[in-house]
Amino acid sequence: PNVAGKNFGHLKRIQDQVTELKPDQTIIFQHCIIHQEVLCKCVLKISHAVDTVTKAVNFIRAKSLNHRQFVSLLEETESGHADLPYHTNVRWLSLGKVLKRVWDLKSEIAEFLQIKGKYVDFPQLQDKEWLAHFTLTVDIMALMNELNSKLQGKGLFAHQMYSLVKAFKGKLLLLTLQVEANNLTHLPTLLVCSLSDDQWEKYTSLLRALKVNVPLDRVQAGWEETSGPYHVQRLADHYGIFKDQFPMAYFVPWVTLSFSYDQDSSAQVHYGNHLMPKEMSICWIVKGSVCAGWLGTSQVGL
Repeated sequence: PNVAGKNFGHLKRIQDQVTELKPDQTIIFQHCIIHQEVLCKCVLKISHAVDTVTKAVNFIRAKSLNHRQFVSLLEETESGHADLPYHTNVRWLSLGKVLKRVWDLKSEIAEFLQIKGKYVDFPQLQDKEWLAHFTLTVDIMALMNELNSKLQGKGLFAHQMYSLVKAFKGKLLLLTLQVEANNLTHLPTLLVCSLSDDQWEKYTSLLRALKVNVPLDRVQAGWEETSGPYHVQRLADHYGIFKDQFPMAYFVPWVTLSFSYDQDSSAQVHYGNHLMPKEMSICWIVKGSVCAGWLGTSQVGL
């Protein structure tokens, strides 16, 4: 029900009902973590790349004759792919898959457009700057699709989803530092392009903006509000639990932080779950502290 506003609709009615029955009770509405996270892709400004890709895909898929001929071309060239998928905004995971497939089939698509006399309508396919931006988009969307698939996994608690998003933000920080150092190890598609100094700076800025716009602050604020008297000190993850004490460990990937968890049987999960009182689940929490000079792998127990 969190799709409704706090001033009107279902959430407002819940708030009014609780206020009437128990005025001192506070209700905190937490927006779905998946929907908050997926908005950060808007920062990439990928419409320039996506529009051209969509135009090419629509030309191939919109007419059955073109589609059949393109599939036959793929079979003849033994490209390893049987078809070219559509992209739809409703299925938001599809964009990354379409971009990756178009990149894999770029030679076959260019050949088909030349056969049809439409290659001149796609000058971007010969533009090195556009191709570089396209390859960056392919790599970033692949990372986001990986995160989104994990967030939709079965049996995840809200704190586990938070950790996944936090880890993704840590990956973006690592990517930004690597691109600043002209290192494209973790951007394999972009690696095939030769980048100018201006492009290096541009893509570093894009990654930095993307990291900033991952909405962790709002998610973390919701957790702090809902922690109540149980005071969840830290959420366990591999990218930031000891960031304040050990800044280097925050972005050095080979520093592994592992934790053992305990359960607070009195803590109930209310983060968007519709649970009957008898079905109330127990919440995983992490407590403990370390000395200021500690660095390495440790098991934090309760």
